[in-house]
Amino acid sequence: MTRAILAVGLALSCWAGPLPAASADTPPTLVLRGQDNGGQDDVLRANALASYAGETVRLFRRESGTWIKIRERRLDERGNARFTVDDHDGSGTTRYLAKVRPQSEGLTPQRAVVRVR
Repeated sequence: MTRAILAVGLALSCWAGPLPAASADTPPTLVLRGQDNGGQDDVLRANALASYAGETVRLFRRESGTWIKIRERRLDERGNARFTVDDHDGSGTTRYLAKVRPQSEGLTPQRAVVRVR
C-alpha cells in the first residue's frame, strides 16, 4: 500500500510544473500577404514585428518544384517590406516564400508562404 501511494505521489510531482503554452496562441512573427490581381504585377507585403526592423527579408518564387530567390529587401523601422514582382504566369497561381534570418541576437529565423493568383 505504501508503494502505491509513493508511486502516485511521484507521478503527481512530475506534473506539478507549469504546462508549456500552446503555439497556436502566439501570433506568427512574419506574415506575407498578396492580392489576387490576375495578369498584373504581383504586389507582396512582408510584415514582421518592429524588433526585426533593419533585418533582411528574402523573397523566393516556386518554379519547377524548387524555390528561386527573386528579391531581397531590408525591413523598415516598423518591420515591413513591399515587393513588386513581374507576373510570369498570367492568371495562374504563384507561390511565394519570405525568409528572415536575423543577424541580431535574441531573434529567431522566420518564414511565411503565400499563394497569389
